[in-house]
Amino acid sequence: MSGIKQFLISRKSIRNFDKQFTITNEEINTILTEASSAPSSNNLQPWKVITVKDKSLQKKLSTLAFDQSAIKEASAVFILYADTTQYDHIEEITKRMVDQHIIDEDMATKQIKTVEAFFTLHPNDNQEFGAALDSGLFAMHLMHIIRAHGYGTVPIRGATFSKISELLDVPSHWIPIMLLPIGKALDNGYDSIRYHVNEFSTIIE
Repeated sequence: MSGIKQFLISRKSIRNFDKQFTITNEEINTILTEASSAPSSNNLQPWKVITVKDKSLQKKLSTLAFDQSAIKEASAVFILYADTTQYDHIEEITKRMVDQHIIDEDMATKQIKTVEAFFTLHPNDNQEFGAALDSGLFAMHLMHIIRAHGYGTVPIRGATFSKISELLDVPSHWIPIMLLPIGKALDNGYDSIRYHVNEFSTIIE
């Protein structure tokens, strides 16, 4: 089995972290920069990340997530959101691409028209569904990048996100995706089972 394949399929959630270890802001920014290479619809990148390193705040977050110890023991906690207004910024991202000579003006105009036409036909994709889907792609990419840096993570959805958003004064157009504690693992995580491919997949020939 190739190294990259083994790396991908061997991922496990880590819930026990070295409480004494501190990750630097520089490495956090490096990790997030690398994770931002994740794909997204029309490259609109709707994800937003709040990183919490303050231990007292991590304890508050833990109480809002069924007292999960991983949140307060981690070196940091990434809180991932999806910005539902990001799809209104198609002109901004295409302008940056033109400025960097990735595409020309004509291609930018065509891309904007195509995106606007798609969202006219599929308005739901321009709101929570599309933003959450794209931010989910970012989240998975982020977890792999974190592992490549030698750290462990555990994605957490079991939390009272309305109170977390209120605590952090998050804009109302940001929708929560997950909490993602990061730190130096104290164990290898737990084994888990997976459905057989025939239970979730159909091949049409």
